[in-house]
Amino acid sequence: MLRTFVTFQTCFPDDGVFDSAGNPQAPTGKNVADAIVGLLRGRGADVTDPVQHSFYGWQFTLNADGESFVFLLQYPESWLLFSRRAGSLLDKLRSERSDEAHRKVLAQVSTLLSHDIRFGRQLWFTKDEYERGASGPLH
Repeated sequence: MLRTFVTFQTCFPDDGVFDSAGNPQAPTGKNVADAIVGLLRGRGADVTDPVQHSFYGWQFTLNADGESFVFLLQYPESWLLFSRRAGSLLDKLRSERSDEAHRKVLAQVSTLLSHDIRFGRQLWFTKDEYERGASGPLH
């Protein structure tokens, strides 16, 4: 089972946008998502610009090995970035390589975050582990 959820700490300032009543207009984390996308592009990755996902996060898509992976960044308690393979269930069943391609993408993200001093305390989880509060190594 792939660990597709990662929590981490950052030193980025809060960049959330709120209206005069304190209601969120744009969630915090655009600067964090931009930094992650920039790191990926710096390694030659084909990745979209981050776009706002509802009222609570930022989403971008990375294309690799003929597959697309959607990443969602949010800030529930510490930063949380999780990914899933884009496409229908039938697409997922047809692709034998999707787990291996996803594993490579996750390893690339882990390496980039580990080597950038702006990011710290990476903890990787499966969805079930995250929901239970247990973490483990990426692999």
